[in-house]
Amino acid sequence: MCGIWGEVGVFEGNERSSNDLLKIQKLLSIRGKDSSNTLVRKGVQLIHSRLRLSGDAGHGVQPVETEDGRYFILFNGEIYNLKELSSAYSISNKFGDTYLLERLVVKLGAVEAIKCINGMFAISIIDNHRKILH
Repeated sequence: MCGIWGEVGVFEGNERSSNDLLKIQKLLSIRGKDSSNTLVRKGVQLIHSRLRLSGDAGHGVQPVETEDGRYFILFNGEIYNLKELSSAYSISNKFGDTYLLERLVVKLGAVEAIKCINGMFAISIIDNHRKILH
């Protein structure tokens, strides 16, 4: 299983140091050996340690920031209805669950995307425009 960690609502001057983030990232590394990444933006600090079970190595890298910068996504798990959603919303499923989830969030919004997926997962979606954590 992947490892996910995050802090939201971090005020300027109270962010964890890059040294602290590296320590957290190292602790999470036992949860996923395939990759480990950090996303730091104003008020948001996220870390994802990946254990790749599906998709190719180049996709599924997290945390995900959508192209427009609106959403930050952390995902751990499996979407069981991946093929059905891929077909229904014309989204390629060859890149894995994370890619599909990101595209659904962009198309439908965070709440509707979460409602339509079936599976076993932990998800954190931050709407950077509305300042909401889902």
